[in-house]
Amino acid sequence: MRPGVFDTRQWTGDVRVGGQWQATGMARGKPYRLSGEFLEVDPPRRLAHTWCLEGGPATPTTVIFELEALPGGTRLTLRHEGFAEPDFCTANRVGWETSFAKLKEIL
Repeated sequence: MRPGVFDTRQWTGDVRVGGQWQATGMARGKPYRLSGEFLEVDPPRRLAHTWCLEGGPATPTTVIFELEALPGGTRLTLRHEGFAEPDFCTANRVGWETSFAKLKEIL
């Protein structure tokens, strides 16, 4: 979504409750690795998983995607919660906001 800023180059996952996922890429010129576990898989309505940045805070956060059918489209609601560190929360908020702005541009 944001080449040169946050560029996911590989994603793997076992999309089922208890399944693991992992993503790697480059963020501001440095490699990153994210991983987590799927907590809820309820297609086509809801997906929830933990989110852990290697080298980041020790406590994983939780990302929840909810889809709602609307006349003429779909509403996507994202919640990323459980941050213990305000700076990490702010950085992720900015990341999600700019990624969704880019997605809107693409769509």
